[in-house]
Amino acid sequence: MVTFLKELIKKFVTYLRIQVIVSRHTIRKELQKLQKEYGDATEFKVGEKLGLYFKPKPCIISRIKWKNQLFTKYQIVLSGDCGGNITKFCLFLPNATLSQSPFNISILGYFAGGDDYSNLKELLNYIGDDLEEISKNGIVIDGETVEIEFQQNLSLAVGDLKFIPTLMGLQGGSADCFCPWCYISRKDVESEGFRAEKRTLDELLLKAEQCEAELKTCKKSKTAGVRKKYGSVKGKPLIKFIKPEHFVPPPLHLLTELVNSSIKYVTNILKNKTLQDAIQQLNLNIHYPSQTLNGNESRKLLEKIRKLEVILEEPGLELFLAAADVEQYAQIV
Repeated sequence: MVTFLKELIKKFVTYLRIQVIVSRHTIRKELQKLQKEYGDATEFKVGEKLGLYFKPKPCIISRIKWKNQLFTKYQIVLSGDCGGNITKFCLFLPNATLSQSPFNISILGYFAGGDDYSNLKELLNYIGDDLEEISKNGIVIDGETVEIEFQQNLSLAVGDLKFIPTLMGLQGGSADCFCPWCYISRKDVESEGFRAEKRTLDELLLKAEQCEAELKTCKKSKTAGVRKKYGSVKGKPLIKFIKPEHFVPPPLHLLTELVNSSIKYVTNILKNKTLQDAIQQLNLNIHYPSQTLNGNESRKLLEKIRKLEVILEEPGLELFLAAADVEQYAQIV
């Protein structure tokens, strides 16, 4: 356990390029705080790197007892992300008091490395079955059974446009069938009025099995074609009890990509120079090296366009007016 935390500290030291001296006593003290709230933590390996996970039940109970918010039914959202080459997998209660508070989040596990399929699979090998059992049977707190909703009413998994497809066992945004929620392909996008079939949990499981079976007998050079044939499958869904429609699309990530794609199109293809003037006028920070706007900067641009507080002329104005209309709904309510 101490080994993992020391490795974690090394990662942050390297990332921040500062010298941090942390004693073994301090590490043990911080670990004891976590274990007191979440129960015993267990080390595991992700390849040659280390990870740490907590049993889901104590994590859920700690969130339910926070602020003494004891109800008879809870909805739980699973979430995760990678930052600083550390991947975190968490849960929070959307119907709890102060639901957006950082204190409403419990870390189920984290490890050194990216949030790719094989790494997340290692973590969920330890906690996936427990989560599924809780979703079916609820949880007992102080002698009372509390129902836990992973499936009803609310969509119960969130993440960015890499994390969501990974949990669903899909290849993601760079694949031919890039959408986590339907089977639309890149060629289909060009067909006017095309409507793609929705993905279902049963189909995700079936296509993953069919894909794995065919991959065992095909040549390595045929791998990409086989995965494409079955809807750009990477492997079996890592969360087998949440339906695709209960994975929430990340509105801010989608909006940011819409804005940056529109900027490139209007500037490079339509040769509209008033757009760059508007960006400079608003003093928006352009992210390097990608030369793009982040989420907050994208929203600021659209808000000013919607309120007509910045001058933007045709061609391309209609794209930003449409995006500005959508932007109003890309928020937590």
